Amino acid sequence: MTEVQLRFLDKRLRNGRYRWYFRHPLVERTRIPGQPGEARFQRVYAPLLAKVEGEILAKAQRADEGSIRSLVDMYRRSDEWDQLADKTRTDYDRELDRLCRMAGDLPYARLSPQGVQNMRSQVKAATVEARRAAIAKREADDAAAAEAGRKGSKRKPPAPVTKTTGARTADYFKSVLSALFGWAVENHHIARNPAGGMRKLHRKKNVDGRKPWTEHQIQYAIEHGPRHIRDGVILGTYTGQRLKTCCNMLKSQSVGPQVRIRQEKTGNLVDVYATGPLVNLLARRLGANDKDDAPQLLVQDNGKAYSERLYSEHLRSWLDEQGWVDISFHGLRYSAAGTLNEAGATVATIVSVIGHSTYQMALKYLAAREDQKRAAALMEEAAKRREFGAD
Repeated sequence: MTEVQLRFLDKRLRNGRYRWYFRHPLVERTRIPGQPGEARFQRVYAPLLAKVEGEILAKAQRADEGSIRSLVDMYRRSDEWDQLADKTRTDYDRELDRLCRMAGDLPYARLSPQGVQNMRSQVKAATVEARRAAIAKREADDAAAAEAGRKGSKRKPPAPVTKTTGARTADYFKSVLSALFGWAVENHHIARNPAGGMRKLHRKKNVDGRKPWTEHQIQYAIEHGPRHIRDGVILGTYTGQRLKTCCNMLKSQSVGPQVRIRQEKTGNLVDVYATGPLVNLLARRLGANDKDDAPQLLVQDNGKAYSERLYSEHLRSWLDEQGWVDISFHGLRYSAAGTLNEAGATVATIVSVIGHSTYQMALKYLAAREDQKRAAALMEEAAKRREFGAD
């Protein structure tokens, strides 16, 4: 008879024949009559095997029910998850998948703040390694192109590795964990949030890149910037929207004096009345003589639609040429908030257009700008007094 390999069996040779025993910690040691393949053997062996395998499966299921992976699954099925904007869910999915790869089998009740810090450090280290690999690949590609007599890539090279490389990515990973475990606390799955109250790795010492544009900078960009730069600045200034939302604005969304905007981050519909240069931009793009076939309002010189990344690169290059290294597209949102505020718009109106957190940040810049105006006025008054010999 052919010998069959079966699970959890031990065999002993007695009097020229094998005796079979079922051995597993979950059941008592049991002798199996007959030989594998015989009916009497199977009648005893099959129930024992089914019992052990059932217990193993149940144990695994019990362990998984308390795992981080199971908590992530519950969070993704929750009403709170459904309320997140599409882009936010996409970003959260990426970080939650990362969490499951790192510690999916760990019981979520055992995760400590130190454990969260360790994972955050791993994320930062992985980001640094990915940046170094990207730099090495770019250098190798450029060297190969030069050797072959071809031009290198026109795309902006990866930024060099610094002490802060990966800090933003690691902080965002931690913030997603804080949201996950905050939900778990609210729904009584755990008693405390192990990611709560943790200081960020990347702490800004200034607000470069998010500073509001001055009126002179906006006016200069509109009057002297190339068309693709000018149109983006107009959309950012006179709608107050994020760059991705501006890149996705369609001509078909312009109805009369209004532009109906679907905000990419929140998913909200916002109606913005066209004013100033935005009126002229809409008239040009909606006119019969418009040469660009793209349905988007913001297009390149070749008539193709802009991606968020490509416009950001083109704008950054143009701003650097002007010596404006401390501003970016995002600063136009704060300038828009300032314009609305100075025009007498209510808080509710400003919040509906640009969002609550941006408005709060814009108020800080508005206060700083008012302080600058008052300081300039005082300095001008002092200069006049000196000019006329006044004390």
